[in-house]
Amino acid sequence: QGYLARFLDYLHKRNPGYDIRDITEIEIKEYMQYLKTYVSKRRKKTLSRITINQMVVVVKELFKCLYMNECILVNPAQGIILKKCKEYEKRAILDQKEMEVILDTIDLIKDRAMYELASSTGLRVSEIVNLKVKDIDFENRLIRIIANNGQYRVFLPCG
Repeated sequence: QGYLARFLDYLHKRNPGYDIRDITEIEIKEYMQYLKTYVSKRRKKTLSRITINQMVVVVKELFKCLYMNECILVNPAQGIILKKCKEYEKRAILDQKEMEVILDTIDLIKDRAMYELASSTGLRVSEIVNLKVKDIDFENRLIRIIANNGQYRVFLPCG
């Protein structure tokens, strides 16, 4: 379910007869509080600050759009300020020699191929494991990566 649909579903559950034009900043802040305590059904954890921010940005954009198109007189999300997320440490990047040392420790050709594919394309392990021969376009030297929803996510050059 998309972030906007989740917000609208939240509003509907709280008040089945709600009118989007009557939503106030207080209700948006209550939604933000709800998100902080929401436990993901899939991961069985509360949402990360980054995910919450992404969800609230969608809500802010909805009300900005409604305001800009004169569907509402006041933008209730205008005063909503998102908390900054802590900076993540930059990941170390292996140089060519370090990559060769790792490659030299891998015996099975299948494992070597997976390592080289991951390191050269940035594919996730799950994406590599789920690759099928039909996902590889040998003529144009491209790999199709399928997203969770079954749509092609990206085409990567290979070789």
